[in-house]
Amino acid sequence: MRRRAHRSLRKGNARLNRNTAAPMPNIENLRKQAKQYLRWHRERYYPVAPQIRAALPRFRHFSDEQILDANFKLADAQELVARQMGFEGWQALKSGAHVMTHEAGHRVPRPILSSTSAQLFVADIKASCDFYTHKLGFAVDFVYGDPPYYGQVARDHARLALRVVGEPVFIGDIREREHLLSASLTVATADEIKQLFLSYQATGVRFHQTLKKEPWGARTFIVMDPDGNLILFAGPADRSGWLCNRPLTGWGWYFKLRLPRNEVRITRGMARRVYLSAPRRGSRRSDGVPPVRENLSRRAGEGAGLAW
Repeated sequence: MRRRAHRSLRKGNARLNRNTAAPMPNIENLRKQAKQYLRWHRERYYPVAPQIRAALPRFRHFSDEQILDANFKLADAQELVARQMGFEGWQALKSGAHVMTHEAGHRVPRPILSSTSAQLFVADIKASCDFYTHKLGFAVDFVYGDPPYYGQVARDHARLALRVVGEPVFIGDIREREHLLSASLTVATADEIKQLFLSYQATGVRFHQTLKKEPWGARTFIVMDPDGNLILFAGPADRSGWLCNRPLTGWGWYFKLRLPRNEVRITRGMARRVYLSAPRRGSRRSDGVPPVRENLSRRAGEGAGLAW
């Protein structure tokens, strides 16, 4: 009896181990997905139009409005699902899905997140679109609804979604007091953030914070839109400076200073006091390394290899 129970327990464990693999998509789930696409098309749900245009060749040159006005049947929705899964058509998907469901050890490629978009709450979609296009240099991607209640504006790789709400989202002036950001956008260089700030200043936008240098080196400013949304614009930190900008005193400290083209280490017993400051603009030594002004003892200077 014990032997029989022991065998039953082992079989139960074996079945449990086989079921630990992640379930693959089956044909019923794919049918439901196709019906969902068909329902979205009938309801004129705007985001489904780009997916149809990208997957089905006959809709490739249609605008979003033309796609939503076109005759779109269940067979088209099933072909859309099949092509998104990498098959030529629905029949090929049916046989392929059967194989995928029963194939052991099949690995699904890890999804890659390609972009992000902040969602801003606004009271008037048209007024918000006018502000972001005329003041901040964005362009309208789309506006959806009758009357419009949702839209998106874009500039380069930045996307901002606009959603109409009829009631205040935040209480009082908490956003301004707590500096609650609605979106954060970045540029590639410090010069670009300065240029962007000056261009926005010329258009007369309202700043919650003017251009300033953060403690970690980044340069930022914050724009407030007509609905009180705070949009942060940031440029990279200036990495040409030093790791420290004030006198360092004491014995037994270990400092590591990274210069643009060399490295200086000051270790225990080398100096009583070290003072490092940024180089003067435009001054360079013959080896291309900016000069360092230092207040070192002779012993520290010899150990660090620095010229006076």
